[in-house]
Amino acid sequence: MGNATPALVALLLASCGTSIGFGSAPAPSDASADLLDTSGGAPDSGPLPDAGPPSVEPLRSGPVRRIVSGGRITFCALSSAGAYCWGNGHFGVFGDAQRGTFWDRPQRLPLDEVSDIGIGSTLLCALLRSPGDVLCAGDNRSGSWAPQAAREILPFTVIPGLHDSTSLVRRIFETPGAIRGDGEVAFSPPALNCLAVRGVLSVELAVGHSCAVLTSGQVYCCGYNRYGQLGVPRSDGYWSGFVPGINDAVAVATSETTTCVVRGAERRVWCWGYDSEGQMGVGPAPVDGCDLEFSLRGLTRCFPPTALALDHVVYLEKGWNNFCAVRDDGSVWCWGVNYAIWNSDQSSFLDGPAERESCQRDTPDVRHRSYCRSRPVRIQGIPPALQIVSARGTVCILDRTGEVWCWGDNLLGELGDGTRVSRTVPVRIIARPE
Repeated sequence: MGNATPALVALLLASCGTSIGFGSAPAPSDASADLLDTSGGAPDSGPLPDAGPPSVEPLRSGPVRRIVSGGRITFCALSSAGAYCWGNGHFGVFGDAQRGTFWDRPQRLPLDEVSDIGIGSTLLCALLRSPGDVLCAGDNRSGSWAPQAAREILPFTVIPGLHDSTSLVRRIFETPGAIRGDGEVAFSPPALNCLAVRGVLSVELAVGHSCAVLTSGQVYCCGYNRYGQLGVPRSDGYWSGFVPGINDAVAVATSETTTCVVRGAERRVWCWGYDSEGQMGVGPAPVDGCDLEFSLRGLTRCFPPTALALDHVVYLEKGWNNFCAVRDDGSVWCWGVNYAIWNSDQSSFLDGPAERESCQRDTPDVRHRSYCRSRPVRIQGIPPALQIVSARGTVCILDRTGEVWCWGDNLLGELGDGTRVSRTVPVRIIARPE
């Protein structure tokens, strides 16, 4: 343990979901009283009819093996046919060196053999299978990731210092990051790295702090700890070290003030840090005013590492002030901010117009008025899933057949269905070849 200097703290907007391979999985346990299953015990109905008009056909490029979201509401999918993206391509992140690009249908990136993608607010990075090079496209006017071409919006350009990488930091801000073959986290430029450990299995970055799961099962965090988001007692300033008492973690997801991991043979979710909008997932709790100075009305709570009533998790994802998990039966559970879908009485968790918990802060963004779920709620009306990703009021899942379904806001084409119509029913946008 030790103190990290401010210059070494990765102030990056990032978070990628983590998929967990376990081989044969045990049968999931019954939902407890702390899980809100609104299905009444009814099984999933399987794949759904498309919600778009008959003229909207899904892209036939499946099966998809992974989906990614990030940046300014940008989505991508990786399949054997290539890497496809849709949504907000501003700052040239799709590699076209153009401002103001919006793709309302999935389109193939001009790259071959892409094995991973990382999305930032002003750049998009791709990892090539061989030789493990990282290429990025987007806004480089600051010169932060390609000093030789500062003040330019660049097409895909090889990033020095990230060769022989095995995976990417998939949600980034202005600095490309990757996990190297020796399990070391590397950034370009390297001065932004506070994760000075090896044997990293997965890494999550947020504004102000970062956490990594090691092959040993330990969790290493660094950065700000005002809300206890590093897993140790709250303090001002910077801190770095291993989260005490955790040596069985297999996945991690971080928001700005809250961290969640999947632990142990039960693959149970544990969370710690700040809880003003249900993002801890433990239900209503007494207010302790841990952020009285800055939080609206002081209605906040801060928690040490705490177990949720959610186990058998095979995928964990952080959204915008919320978290979602996929269980080994394909069911999807979410908690935290539950964004209202534009011009409808539905919300991103698809829990209908029924009474919801009000968030403990007023949101200035009326278009995205929000509700909250302080306990995990099961998303209904979707096929069994492998992954879920989101960007505020827009949500996409990858189902078990390799097809992609999306719903929610669609003002920038982020649903990928060829329209700008928001959807309250999932629409299939990438399907398997006929």
